[in-house]
Amino acid sequence: MDAHAHIDLQNQVAVVTGGGRGLGRAHALMLAAKGAAVVVNDVGAPGPRGGDADAEVAAQVTDEIAALGGRALASSHDISTSAGGSALVSAAVEAFGRVDILIHNAGVGGGGAFEELSDELFDAVLGVHLMGAVHVGRPAWKAMKNQHYGRVVLTSSSAVLGLPGKAPYCMAKAGLLGLARALKHEAEALGPTYDIKANVVSPLAATRLGGADLESVFGSEQLAPELVSAVALFLSSPRCRLNGEFLHAGAGHVARMFVGLTRGWAGRRPTLEAEEVEANLNEIMDLGDFHVPDSVQDTVLAMACEVLQDREEASVRVGRWLGRMAAQTRPVET
Repeated sequence: MDAHAHIDLQNQVAVVTGGGRGLGRAHALMLAAKGAAVVVNDVGAPGPRGGDADAEVAAQVTDEIAALGGRALASSHDISTSAGGSALVSAAVEAFGRVDILIHNAGVGGGGAFEELSDELFDAVLGVHLMGAVHVGRPAWKAMKNQHYGRVVLTSSSAVLGLPGKAPYCMAKAGLLGLARALKHEAEALGPTYDIKANVVSPLAATRLGGADLESVFGSEQLAPELVSAVALFLSSPRCRLNGEFLHAGAGHVARMFVGLTRGWAGRRPTLEAEEVEANLNEIMDLGDFHVPDSVQDTVLAMACEVLQDREEASVRVGRWLGRMAAQTRPVET
């Protein structure tokens, strides 16, 4: 594939949640510039913690796209509900006939000391960031399976590593990574005739949810949302062969984030004492020899190799286990 060929999204349809401002708006405009019809979803809340809806926020972006000769539809559906997510995807299919791309960017803010956070705040933050991805993702995924093609881009954050006072946000963003990994394996299980990819972008940009305080580090121009949108565009395109990956993007820099597994330490006997864990903690935590597992099966194989000290035997035993698992777990077609 020619690395210098332009990405072309003609005849494709994209749904962008949180598309009325900031990153979402930049994503929508860039997708439209590449030829995609774009459904811009935004409830139009006045602040990062939510508030009264304003349908004009999404409409202003669709007007921009139309003025540039593109096709777009404004949506103010509330994706924190299953009904709202389904209605959004239905509107996209009714207007343009299909859904090829889903970029889930919508989110709300809020935080505080963990012990003082209310159930309502957890529900609000998880409801948009995490469950919003589920509510829109399920009907979009179904459409993608029916057409054997699709691209899903979920907006996570380096907050998966933790932020003080932001427990609901960190939880939601970590959940999106788990969702993308699950979708990767579901897509691969469908077989080679299905070209469906799900990836995650961790943006660093000046938006209403944060990032502006980093202008002293990078400068305002380097925190422009468009420097993240270029990554989201690539992940949304037919040219993207990545699946289940987590890209950190901002200030013109793009890097892979991942979960790694150290070689660790194995006692290799049927008992284990807490004191042994403490005594061998340096070896357990040593990053000098680690790998990036692709699946639960990979972690089981890595552990079996260390415990049995025989890779061939470990592979045989894990292979048998996988056979039993496959026999017990059959995908349900919808």
